[in-house]
Amino acid sequence: ITDKIESVKTQYTKSIEELKADLSIRNEQKLRILEKRNEALLKLFEACQELITRKFSIDLPYFLLKQSQTAPNNQTITENFLIKILSHFRNYQLSTERLCLKVMSSGTRVFLFYPSNNPNDVVITSSIKLMELIFSFQQIFSEEFTNLMSSIYEIILSSLTNKSSPPINISKIIPLIDDYTNKIQPNINNISEAISQYGAALNNYFNKLGYTQLADQLSQK
Repeated sequence: ITDKIESVKTQYTKSIEELKADLSIRNEQKLRILEKRNEALLKLFEACQELITRKFSIDLPYFLLKQSQTAPNNQTITENFLIKILSHFRNYQLSTERLCLKVMSSGTRVFLFYPSNNPNDVVITSSIKLMELIFSFQQIFSEEFTNLMSSIYEIILSSLTNKSSPPINISKIIPLIDDYTNKIQPNINNISEAISQYGAALNNYFNKLGYTQLADQLSQK
């Protein structure tokens, strides 16, 4: 009888240890997922901030005027100089589109790791709103910026094909840039506001909601 009791006790102890080990592994997995989730949330915020601060805080008319200070008479510009400006703008467009893709990729990682079963969760709702705005803006930006460069190219082509035409004046370019800026500015304002809302949601998550979710997950067996 004693041997049987000892055998049962040994088996019971073994089962308890196995359960403890399994629970420890599960908690470690949950913690790793939580770490990836938090990293994804921050990466999205950082990518959005980079997009706005690096690409849309720039004043394109000021940029062009600054570049044109080396041009003859400070107001007229040569075809070659304008081609150089167009090259700068093309690089600007490509790098901006790459940043938009970076934001969308970061958003995808958020949706992979963050639970989306609560439609009232401000983190997920604000991130979805942000993604929708940037996806829409990416298309508008590509179209409008391409139109801007096409208009500048037409001015260059006209000057090259008509040598009797007067020198290109900077005043011909500024209205084109102003028109482009006016068309995209409402979208930039909406994205900036959405970033602020997402940032506020993250602040609440990291200071309150995140800890609650962590406690709930670790308490689940």
